[in-house]
Amino acid sequence: MDQITQTAERISRTIEERGGTPETEKIAAKLRLLINEFLIPAEDAERQVTNEVMREQQITPKREAEDKKQIAELQANDWATIEGKVVMVTAGGNPAIAQRGIIADESGAIEFVIWEKAQIPALEENAWYRIESCVTDEFRDNLNVKLHSGTNVVPVPGMSRIVSQDWHKIAERMTGTSADSSELRTIASLNPDEWVTIEGKVTKTSEGGNPAISQRGIIADATDAIEFVIWSKSELPPLEEEKWYRIESAVADSFKEKMNLKLHSGTKVTPITDTGNTVASAADEMAESLNTTSGSPDTVGEIGSAKPNDWVTVEGKIVALQPSPSPAIAQKGIIADPSGAMEFVIWEKAGAEPLEEHKWYRLENATIDEFRGAPNMKIHSGTTITPIAEDRALMPVVTPLADLTPGVACVRVKMLTNWEVRTDRMLQTGLVGDETDRMKFIIWKNRDESAEEITLEEDRVYSIYYAGVEEYNERYSLNLSGATILEEEGADIEIGSDGRNETIVGAVVHMSTGSGLIKRCRVEGCNRALSRQNFCPVHEMQQDFRYDLRITGVVDDGITATNIIMQREAVEKVTGLTLEKAIEIAENSPLGPDDVFMQFQERLMGRYISCNGPNIDGTVLVRDSDTVALVTYDQGEHAMLINRAEGQTGGDHS
Repeated sequence: MDQITQTAERISRTIEERGGTPETEKIAAKLRLLINEFLIPAEDAERQVTNEVMREQQITPKREAEDKKQIAELQANDWATIEGKVVMVTAGGNPAIAQRGIIADESGAIEFVIWEKAQIPALEENAWYRIESCVTDEFRDNLNVKLHSGTNVVPVPGMSRIVSQDWHKIAERMTGTSADSSELRTIASLNPDEWVTIEGKVTKTSEGGNPAISQRGIIADATDAIEFVIWSKSELPPLEEEKWYRIESAVADSFKEKMNLKLHSGTKVTPITDTGNTVASAADEMAESLNTTSGSPDTVGEIGSAKPNDWVTVEGKIVALQPSPSPAIAQKGIIADPSGAMEFVIWEKAGAEPLEEHKWYRLENATIDEFRGAPNMKIHSGTTITPIAEDRALMPVVTPLADLTPGVACVRVKMLTNWEVRTDRMLQTGLVGDETDRMKFIIWKNRDESAEEITLEEDRVYSIYYAGVEEYNERYSLNLSGATILEEEGADIEIGSDGRNETIVGAVVHMSTGSGLIKRCRVEGCNRALSRQNFCPVHEMQQDFRYDLRITGVVDDGITATNIIMQREAVEKVTGLTLEKAIEIAENSPLGPDDVFMQFQERLMGRYISCNGPNIDGTVLVRDSDTVALVTYDQGEHAMLINRAEGQTGGDHS
């Protein structure tokens, strides 16, 4: 059975699982057309055919966030489906967790946690499972997978693939932190992320400071003191000052580099007689700085100044609504006031009425969290939402690219260049700039096919309101999906240096097949490179196109190999071939465009060049003719240096 037939059968199973009619032969024919004729990668072809068949049969697709992923691809806060082998299982370690363990596939391994309330049957060691709608979390810089009440676990019998051995490191870590929570510990011996039992004296109590916390305080023994927190949902009675207690199955945690003790619904609190022991003096010092609130929820604050772990009350306008990424989230969007903007999330359990776009609201007792380095507002069951009737003036604050930080921002930029999209979920990607910097941007396709999709055109200036600023590998990028994009007719921006321009001098050691004479899509705002069969990844078959020159390759300076993308002006200078001449060659040569590619290789491979441009994600973009030059050496001096080198002796040859 060939690869295309296997893929067709896999798509058919997916269609059948979702209530459709599998048509394997028809699916295989579509795959062969895309892969063999249009040269579309097999993975992209599979996704495209699956979506097309589902549209034809009116099957509602699963959320994009739940597509099957390899374990190595998982990131914090992903909702995903994984398939792997359970290589280790262990007890939960506390009343809220039914089972912990490790699941692995060919790409990697990850710890999994099954919540007691999920009522999922225990997984068996050495068995394979497909786990649908699980959520990844990050705990002390380690990823794990949470299996909850909405997770579907399906055994996969007969699987015998070899899995990654990375799970041994995870097992060592889990074994090292699986201490018995019933063992009586001293406060001084506590470490973060442990479930513990202690005995101590409550030296200070205070109100919680927000609706989720019923009480805070200090508890101490002879060795040390620690702040404790009682969650409101735990329904534990308040502790009394100067009384001794035995506290079992509490969680030792670390917040802002300070240890604290969390008392929850699984914690058992028992009053005990006064031991008569003297408690540590640290209790008095901690009492003076007991933190009863991490914000001021009664005072209206500015969205732009809210920080993670704050409890806030704000008044703002809903400037954008976004699709919910998971069943646990009822609504997601962006809220703004004159100080700035921030993404918000309304939890499904909050039971709140949906917010309306372009309306103002007062949000009391919302919490500020951090998601992928950016502040994020959480609206929960303790948050009070009050509509504001008046439509207040809101003037967005434009931030220079050089001053951006992760979160939400408004920018004024010039679109510099389009890049090829790497996935069919992406509508457009490329480079924008302003007077201070240059930055990569991405626009994802709308899930709602009826919604209008806006793309940027090269050399046009745009005011973009409430774009996402994301960070990856210490580089920022703009996510323009859902942002308000307004073109400024006739405007221009003088693009400044971003401080990351690089000049590289080296030999051209590789030229990819995407180089040479290429065709670009003429659809307004697209400009993407077409395949040989004139297929655009966004607009499909295009008979109307324009020619362009491009080189994508690698320059090696003897120490580092650097990817480059060279555009038309630069290509014409270093190859000596103009666009018009390249078109003439392609039209008259039996080899067609391949002849242009071969001439580029002959004229440039092995030659030394000097080129300058912005380094974006490890690739230097060479745009203009004045940013690239062939490097020539004085032949006489070169010969002299070779003679001198050959004339040197390497030691005593006598």
